[in-house]
Amino acid sequence: AGRYHAVSLAPFPEEGYANFYGHDVTERRLAEEALRHSEARYRSTLDNMQEGCQLIDRQWRYLFVNRAAAAHGRSTVEELTGRTMMERFPGIENTGMFARLRACMELREPEFIENAFAYPDGSTGWFALSIQPVPEGIFVLSIDITERKRLEENRRLTAEVLHVLNEAGEVSSQIGRVLDAIKRS
Repeated sequence: AGRYHAVSLAPFPEEGYANFYGHDVTERRLAEEALRHSEARYRSTLDNMQEGCQLIDRQWRYLFVNRAAAAHGRSTVEELTGRTMMERFPGIENTGMFARLRACMELREPEFIENAFAYPDGSTGWFALSIQPVPEGIFVLSIDITERKRLEENRRLTAEVLHVLNEAGEVSSQIGRVLDAIKRS
């Protein structure tokens, strides 16, 4: 590989000459290039995760949002990045979830919650949120658990229906015994 040099010129027109100064900057240039590649690799990794990733500063501004996190909020990366949570989701500061974000931000202690997120169209999405304090503010990792919550609710309702049917079966048996007793008398 070639070498890189920084060169500067110091002209002295009255004397009729110029000085050239240079120094080898190869190591710095290679380090900068390695850093750019490393940053690109990490950004690509975060961008392509199935889990949502959000980096939120101490003024509640989205510094980084990957595509999955944007999709969780039914938004785009561009619509979120650089805006505050309150600008993007008016009223969010009044939710229990935001209280947990605030606690992590202020106390600098991690939080984990399962949160129902109400969308403007009236539907609800469920998310497992891991909230970590970081120097910039907080980092939120989100996993969509809507389907799991739907299945849990279906299981609960099925158990309830089976319980009611079982009780109805017992009542039916009791009615049958009463009717048999009436027939015999």
